[in-house]
Amino acid sequence: ENSLEEFLRNEGCSIEDFYLLVEQNQTSNDKRIHLFVRCLLASMDYDSFFEVMVKESKRQLDNGERECAKDASESKEESKDESKDESKDESKEESKDESKGESKEESKDELEEMKTE
Repeated sequence: ENSLEEFLRNEGCSIEDFYLLVEQNQTSNDKRIHLFVRCLLASMDYDSFFEVMVKESKRQLDNGERECAKDASESKEESKDESKDESKDESKEESKDESKGESKEESKDELEEMKTE
C-alpha cells in the first residue's frame, strides 16, 4: 500500500480519490478496467489476509511458548514433590535401618552382659 500511495502522490492523486475511482469502476464494462479492479481488490484482500495470518501465527506461537513454559514449570514442581517424597521415604528407611542397627547392638550388649554374669 505504501508503494501505491507513493505512486499516486507522484501522479498527483490522493489515495482517497484512487479508492473512490476503484469503487466507481467495479462494475465497468471495460474488460481491462474490470480486470484491474478485480486484481487490485484481490491483492488487497491477500495482503489483509496475509497480515491477519501472520499476527495469528505469532499469537499462537506466543501462547504455545507460554504453555510450554507453564508445562515445564509444573513438571519441575512435580519432580520436586516426588523428590521430597522419595527423600522422606529414604529417610524413613534409614531411620528404620539405624533403629534395627541400634537394636542389634543393644541385643549384643545385653548378651555380653548376660555372659559375664
